[in-house]
Amino acid sequence: ALFPHKSVLQNVAFGLKMQGMDKTAREQQATAAIELVGLSAMMHRKPRELSGGQQQRVALARVLVTRPKAILLDEPLGDLDRLLQMKMRVELRGLQRELGITFIHVTHNQEEALSMADRIVVMGDAIIQQVGTPTELARHPRNEFVAKFMGDNNVLHGTIESASGGNVVINTPHGKVEVPGSGTAGEKGSMAIRASAVNISTDAVPAVNGVRVRLDFVEYLGDSIKLHLDFNGEPFLAKVDEERFGEVQAFEGKEVTATWAVRTVISLSSNDHSALDEALAEVAQADSLMGGSAAVVATTGPRRSPLMTLAWILPGTIWLLLFLIAPLLMIVLVSLWERTPVGFAAFSFSLDAYGRIFETSVFLDTLKNT
Repeated sequence: ALFPHKSVLQNVAFGLKMQGMDKTAREQQATAAIELVGLSAMMHRKPRELSGGQQQRVALARVLVTRPKAILLDEPLGDLDRLLQMKMRVELRGLQRELGITFIHVTHNQEEALSMADRIVVMGDAIIQQVGTPTELARHPRNEFVAKFMGDNNVLHGTIESASGGNVVINTPHGKVEVPGSGTAGEKGSMAIRASAVNISTDAVPAVNGVRVRLDFVEYLGDSIKLHLDFNGEPFLAKVDEERFGEVQAFEGKEVTATWAVRTVISLSSNDHSALDEALAEVAQADSLMGGSAAVVATTGPRRSPLMTLAWILPGTIWLLLFLIAPLLMIVLVSLWERTPVGFAAFSFSLDAYGRIFETSVFLDTLKNT
């Protein structure tokens, strides 16, 4: 967050001021950082006079001016509209390449992660699921979690029926699916089929890698069309070129055949230990990360368990009750009580009654005991 009462220049120079740098030097470095993010003309404006994207640039300049080896960006584009997000992605990536500083970018936006990163760490439920380049994660997700998180993938489960020629045939509720890989008959198998690999037609259902589905909804996305299909109550996705909009729209509400090629099916693993081992190997080579790359941590799921949350909150709550709220209540109660001549408590809501409590030992004793 920016200091609302300070100008852009003062905000950017604040870190240097805390380091004890003299005014002339810090203003020179702050000016250079502001020029780097393209805000020279707005140097003397207050944050409220800037747009959301401009405020993000000021915050980035405030970090860059201290010349760090790495920068942690935690959801930096989350509050911006889509057009501004797309613009800032390009600017951040260009700036990272120009400066050669490592950016560690935390986001829940898959498109953001794929478009900006050199390497991506996918985390779920506080566990590293997979580490790799954007193309590796998009084309070869290691497990079901990554497949669902990184894009429009249809995940199927079944039992291996046969294996030959480098492929296995798996029986699934969606029919028989041929998958590149190896296995033994009777073993469980999981696979992912990218929505963009699914073709829609009115042809007969093939023996393998095809299923009869109902087209529920056609979603026009501009450069492509997402088809929301239904197979016995289960969702199934397909993506086709924008040119086929008129053709597929005519199928809406009707049954069609969904097919896909063997080479487009991705075999998934149920073992996450290899992903963790790979991540630890990356950490062991952390020096290479400082070479100026953009690493994106794509996260989802709960960040801590309810018991952990309670463990964080409970001590502070107890402390507030014992040492703040309870004493304040006692002070208020004592300040409202006056004694009648015969010793009974008489409530009085006057300022005089409040002042007189300091003249008696009742208040001090009560406060001390509390």
